[in-house]
Amino acid sequence: MEMIENDKLMELPYERIAMRGGEMPDGLKWHDKQMFLSLRMLYYQYRNGIVDRETARREKIRLLNDYDFQKWQGEFTSHIATKIKETEAARTRYRKNRTLENADAIILAFDGVPVTVEEQGKEVL
Repeated sequence: MEMIENDKLMELPYERIAMRGGEMPDGLKWHDKQMFLSLRMLYYQYRNGIVDRETARREKIRLLNDYDFQKWQGEFTSHIATKIKETEAARTRYRKNRTLENADAIILAFDGVPVTVEEQGKEVL
């Protein structure tokens, strides 16, 4: 995500609501809820003279950096949970019947690509 463009910080879709001290919109993901509340507090502090404009700008940049990481972390966690669900049947089959075919099915479930005959002969370090 590009945070600064033409010396202006990126604006999130719900930021103006937070800026006015409005209510958090429904349907936000966890990282967006945290960001909304942080922005609402930051704008409150700026409006009330607790922090100056430059301090608010620096803090918003830090918030955006954290937001990027939290968003990535949420997407990664969701991806891993999906992979666990997708591979559960293949792992169960392998536990009940430890065959090369069932092991290959696990690889297919994880990688989305079947194991080829050439790969089976390679030595792995």
